This record gives sequence, structure tokens and C-alpha cells, in this order.
Amino acid sequence: MTATLVDACRHLSDVTDDLPTLGDVLLQLVGEPFLFARAGYADELSLHFGTLRDAKHPRLRARGIKYGSHALYARGSAWLLKSGPNNLVILEGLPTDPIAHLGQIGRKIETTEIETRGIIPPGSPVVAVAPFYVEQVEGMGLRVETADGSGIVIIPTPNEPAPPEKQLPAGVPEPEIADWELKTPAGLVRAGPGKKWSWTPTNVASGGTSAG
Repeated sequence: MTATLVDACRHLSDVTDDLPTLGDVLLQLVGEPFLFARAGYADELSLHFGTLRDAKHPRLRARGIKYGSHALYARGSAWLLKSGPNNLVILEGLPTDPIAHLGQIGRKIETTEIETRGIIPPGSPVVAVAPFYVEQVEGMGLRVETADGSGIVIIPTPNEPAPPEKQLPAGVPEPEIADWELKTPAGLVRAGPGKKWSWTPTNVASGGTSAG
């Protein structure tokens, strides 16, 4: 871990909107090879990088579920996943009409094809990671690029009220769901909701992702 990252490490309770420091913390993903992408519940996307690892939970491990040592989760966000070599693009939560020249970005395919089409070639290393403000929703987005020209853009979306049958009783606060998370061997980055992020080192982290 670089000195810059050590200085940037923050406990989960110490949230900040410091975008340059967030960029420094995310540098630990640069150079890590892409492993695979997975579409989870409600089309929640996860991208796995680094070293392949067995799930920690016994039931998941028994099913052969694996994770990357570095895992990026698009939580309460829309996203665009682009395949450089195959000229493919997958959108989730983003309207296609306002996106000009979608054909120049890539041919659109369905989210269900993430795990079967080889969107990003395995082994392609991350070459760029850049967080950015999304002023329209007062949130923090993220762009990740790999050496083959593929990449993902994560864009926070406005919070939507839960349906009546899932609303909590009066006086019970709604749990905050991060816009996106990055779990690494060193710790956990959580961005959002809103223009805030936090860093929890591994020795104090207590979960927060679906990494088994």
C-alpha cells in the first residue's frame, strides 16, 4: 500500500466528499487483471479482478461460487458496460434514446448475456480508474477502463420510494445503500448515497458486500 493510500485510509464513520483522495484510494485497482462479470439480484452488476478466490460462506463455497480479490459492485446505480474487442454494450437503468450514436459505442445486448458473451477478455488489466461528480443527482460516479479498450461507467440514480408493502414502519430509518462499492484485500470503499464516500480498512471492516 502506497504512502498516499495510507494517508487516504479512513474509517467508515469518517465520510468525505474529497474526490482527489478517492481517486488515490481507487488506484489500488489499477494493474489488476479482469476475471469475470456477474449479474446478481435485480441485475446488480459485479466485476471481479485480481486473484480468483473461493467464497467464504460454506454454502456458497459448496456451490463452487468464486470471487475476485478485488470486486466492484454497482449498487444503487445505473451503468454502462462496454466490450472493446467485441463492440458490444450493455445498459442497465439508462435510457437508450438520449444516448447519441449508441451504435458507435457498441451493439446493445441484454444483461443476461454478461456471463456468457465474454464482455471483457479475462486477464486484461485495469489501466484507469476515475471517480467523478454527477451533479444531476448529487452523487459520485465511476469510470474503469481495461487495456483492451473495454470499460464500465457507473452513474448514481435518484432514490425511488419503496412500494407500500416494503415500506418500513414510521420512525424506522431507511438503510442507506451505497451507489457503488469496491472491495479489495486492503479494505472497502463505499460511495454514496450523495456526494460522499468512505474507506474501511480490512482490520475493521465487517462486510457490506455480497462477496460471501
